[in-house]
Amino acid sequence: MLVTGWQQALTVLVIVVPGFVHQIVQSRLRGPGPEDGDLGVRILRALTTSGLFALIYFVALGKTLTAAISHPTSYLDQPRSTALLLLVLVFVIPATVAVGQHARNTRRRYPDVPWKQVFRIYNPTPTAWDFAVDRVGPGYLRVLNKDGNWVGGYAGEESFYTNFPQAREVFLETAWRLDERGEFKSPITGSAGQWIKCDDAPVVEFLRPQETTPDDARTQT
Repeated sequence: MLVTGWQQALTVLVIVVPGFVHQIVQSRLRGPGPEDGDLGVRILRALTTSGLFALIYFVALGKTLTAAISHPTSYLDQPRSTALLLLVLVFVIPATVAVGQHARNTRRRYPDVPWKQVFRIYNPTPTAWDFAVDRVGPGYLRVLNKDGNWVGGYAGEESFYTNFPQAREVFLETAWRLDERGEFKSPITGSAGQWIKCDDAPVVEFLRPQETTPDDARTQT
């Protein structure tokens, strides 16, 4: 039973996993493609790539892999060498191939892009909301809700933004009263903060603290 278990583990590692590693690295570098939304397509593509890697491995290392799968216990006496070989076959080679393919395709599509920018073509940030809230820092925020009313306040260290895949929401540590034009009038007395749902808001504005202070925020347009 122990041998059968190791045979199954080695089979999965060498024949199945490399395609998934290749696909994950490639998607991380170039971004998701139109077909990536279909789980069945992703699985079939990964298995196909795994099969291709397995065939290449057996051509190059046929005797070694056959012996390892047939008599895996003999390789347990050399755990470091075996682990290093599996690391290279299962992770390093598929990832390196994905990196090389991405570099080649990027240079082909953008021949003028410097090499140091080749791996920065795609930004993995999932949404524009995540891109914004990860960079704005402390400052004022105002939201035009679907009813046409402005709400907002101060977002500092005690505030919180949700990230993908959660709905776009924000908790402001200080709530302000805004008029119909979105001008900051005054902090709401006694408020312990304000939660705002931004999923259906047509406009969300992030105002830098150096541009909008508690004193001049009342006249911000």
